Amino acid sequence: MKKHLFGIKRDVILAGLAIAVLYLVFHITGIGCPIKFITGISCPGCGMTRAIWSLVSLSFGQAFYYHPLWPLTFAWPVAFFLRKRLGKAYKAICVIFVVAFLLTYVIRFFTGPDEVVSFDPVNGAIGRAVRFIIDIF
Repeated sequence: MKKHLFGIKRDVILAGLAIAVLYLVFHITGIGCPIKFITGISCPGCGMTRAIWSLVSLSFGQAFYYHPLWPLTFAWPVAFFLRKRLGKAYKAICVIFVVAFLLTYVIRFFTGPDEVVSFDPVNGAIGRAVRFIIDIF
């Protein structure tokens, strides 16, 4: 039987803490987004962390600039914790969230700010490694 703290399973709390520590390490090392660091290509959630940090300083306009779907970071956990009550609607909510992120990603990729969403695989870790290997030979 799994232990609970305030009605939340211990594993969920530990996973949340692990994610928070990982993001802190990424921030301290300057990696930021590991997907963008490795591939050089922004992911659908690119700008979300900056949007949340903008919210901390109550800069709502800047939060929308970094990622227009930042409110979903608060809506999804609520839906997740209510998933048993929501039943089949929870699956529909998840599909809607994924579709919203993918559509927003495509739109932002072609029209969004370059400093937030970018395509630069040559300067990702994989691209740099390939250039390094090519330079050796």
